[in-house]
Amino acid sequence: MDNDPLANYNMKNIYHYLIFLYCLLSSLPVFSTVVVQGELKKWHKVTLVVTGPTESETGLLNPFTDYRLNVTFSLGSKTYVVPGYFAADGDAANTGATSGNVWLVHFSPDSVGTWSYQVSFRSGTKVAIDTNLSAGIAVAPDGTTGTFLIEANDKSLPDLRAKGRLEYVNKHYLQWKETGEYYIKGGADSPENFLGYYGFDNTADSGGVTTSLNGTASFTSAMGSFLYAGDGLHHFEPHATDWNTGDPDWGGGKGEAIIGALNYLSSKGMNTFSFLTMNIIGDGREVFPYVNYNGQAAPQDDRLRFDCSKLAQWEMVFEHAQNKGLNLSFKTQERENDDLLDGGIMGDERKMYYRELIARFSHHLAISWNLGEEYDAMVVLNDPQLLVLKACAQYFRDTDPYDHHIVVHTYPNEWNLVYTPMLGTNSVLTGTSLQVDYNEVHQLSLDWINKSDLANKPWVVANDEQGSANDGVRPMGASNNFANIRKYTIWGNLTAGGGGNELYFGYAYTNSDLNCEDWRSRETMWDYVKIAVDFFSALPITEMANHDELIANPTNTNDRYCFAKPGENYVIYLPDGGTVDLDLTLESGIFDVFWFNPRTAGSLALGPVTTVYGGAIHNLGIPPSDITNDWVAWVIYQGPSPLASAWGNLKALQHNDAVVLEWIDQELVNLDRFEVFRKIPSGNWEHIGDRRSQPNGTDNFVYSFQDQGLTVGNWYYQVRKFDLEGKENRSPVVEVLFQETNPLFDIQPNPFSDFLHLSFSDNLPQGANLSISTLEGKVVKSHILPSGQYTFDWNLDALAPGIYYLKINVAGEVGYSRVVKL
Repeated sequence: MDNDPLANYNMKNIYHYLIFLYCLLSSLPVFSTVVVQGELKKWHKVTLVVTGPTESETGLLNPFTDYRLNVTFSLGSKTYVVPGYFAADGDAANTGATSGNVWLVHFSPDSVGTWSYQVSFRSGTKVAIDTNLSAGIAVAPDGTTGTFLIEANDKSLPDLRAKGRLEYVNKHYLQWKETGEYYIKGGADSPENFLGYYGFDNTADSGGVTTSLNGTASFTSAMGSFLYAGDGLHHFEPHATDWNTGDPDWGGGKGEAIIGALNYLSSKGMNTFSFLTMNIIGDGREVFPYVNYNGQAAPQDDRLRFDCSKLAQWEMVFEHAQNKGLNLSFKTQERENDDLLDGGIMGDERKMYYRELIARFSHHLAISWNLGEEYDAMVVLNDPQLLVLKACAQYFRDTDPYDHHIVVHTYPNEWNLVYTPMLGTNSVLTGTSLQVDYNEVHQLSLDWINKSDLANKPWVVANDEQGSANDGVRPMGASNNFANIRKYTIWGNLTAGGGGNELYFGYAYTNSDLNCEDWRSRETMWDYVKIAVDFFSALPITEMANHDELIANPTNTNDRYCFAKPGENYVIYLPDGGTVDLDLTLESGIFDVFWFNPRTAGSLALGPVTTVYGGAIHNLGIPPSDITNDWVAWVIYQGPSPLASAWGNLKALQHNDAVVLEWIDQELVNLDRFEVFRKIPSGNWEHIGDRRSQPNGTDNFVYSFQDQGLTVGNWYYQVRKFDLEGKENRSPVVEVLFQETNPLFDIQPNPFSDFLHLSFSDNLPQGANLSISTLEGKVVKSHILPSGQYTFDWNLDALAPGIYYLKINVAGEVGYSRVVKL
């Protein structure tokens, strides 16, 4: 009878009805137990342990397909329907159990309060993937209800429970639910077969691609030599010493090295790592969630049965990764096997595979579901509209109770084939996973940011593989390519407005994409990634966007990137150092120029140009040192000059080597433009520039203009205002005596740490007043200067670091200077 499919079908149905009858007649508590476990706190993993029918991974009744356990959790208007799964004895990670009567549901509550739950537990042929809520028959403890109290979270960083769930919020960046911070990812894309680890149950090499290290007795990493087991699996031996007492483990030490690897990656400040969950007939051929590997011709039902102990061990690793601040980047398939399940379509095998991943792992707070590495099933299936891929994405959206981020990875030059049909409302995709040469990351990231914007659904655009398959990010050593990856991949993506990067290791080098045992092989590269991620995380990134067009030397814009909120904040990246011109012609006010070192980070530094003004194109000078290496010029709006006043009282002031004019306009109706004129006493008026008008309704807008290249002497200025009908209104004429130095005082040093040394052009009269104020005009310290002095040393050690205005009032004559406290 075992070989008769019809007989097996009848036996299964009889079995279902026997279960139903037994549940009705039995009052044994083993069939009606629901226990709530875990730390009952916000964002923590709360587990419902359901005691139900005793089954086996390989039993006649398939416990994965023929039972459907869902639990509905509710608090006020919030409702989550969370799928559960068969867990054998409930401790399979440690016992290796393949059978038992324990079923688990994991829930991560997002609010404090009393949550209620209701269990739905049903049995029937393939009921697990049946969308009909009443399909099958009820199984005890179906209908069980209960409550539990969730208290406030008490975790601290790097534990992700301190940040909450990572969510797509219709922007180019994911956002942490608890803190509101935006997320920029940086971490490891390799090894892709991270889960091909010797310590996991039922894990063996099944004849994958042989690279230079697979199967050898030993190898030398960048950090030393050690034995390699020769079994084609990962051992992560260099990271065994990174395991700490109290970290998770199983099998008497089997988990230590892989847990240690995650500890190391977290210690370097990384926040993501990527892994395949199924590489049957793929490159590595050792990662699979099923009870059997099998190749292309798997026996019936083999891809509908899952390995409880192995997946429970995966869960231990994933949970530790989250506690160490690492996002879980699931790659569910690869190019070689994207048509393996159900021949590539959305059938029973694929639905069960996705459901099992969601049921076991979706409670984790930071997840991205990657629908495929180098996805190209649309070619095999003749599916140019990607209906199958859209269905896959939709299944995740419908089944995952937390709506985690959904992306897909593409082969180079197939971006349009895969992404274009998925834009906007065509799919539930929320981002990209780009593969491209390292020096093309900036432009490709920018292309898909712009295309998703045009489709009215901003994608999170990430780069997850760079360079050729053999190259990628090379290991430490003389031939490493860290500088190029830092410049064109890391900063290239982020200055385009991208969501971050994962680093791929090429086949041609030790510790490659398939045989990497030692993440220290890219030690310095992780430092570069952290510097960039930290820098951008401190910016108002959702208010900024790529503005390469503001780099005013167009012949060099291919290797200079600008990420900005015009008028407020400009980040200009110079891969090869040097200098750059920034177009501020449409802006007003004063801007400070700082320099940031993307190789060593540290404090902001100043170059020879420290201040520029709106209304012109400005050269930002050169970096403070190492001018042929990459630098970031950071230009920040300081505010209007304190000299700004009403239109009828136009002010002009020498500031360093320029004259700055500022005025406030209060009559904006029908305003077209301002024209600025200047002349010397004996000369004619010369038109030297324009300022655009602001939109109607903008009250008291401050305009500014900067005039450079002047010779010493008297200069006259006038501003002429024109409305839309051409009518003209002229300001009074103002005069400026342009000198080689500040006419009132000189300051040394600037920027300063403790003391400011002031030198005055004349001995001070009685009552001269000195004050220092914030950019907003708040006076934070003042001093009455003693008369008769030419110099004064002012102790400002207690002043907080920042940018300030220094003001001196000498017998009604006022002088200003901008100072920087380090």
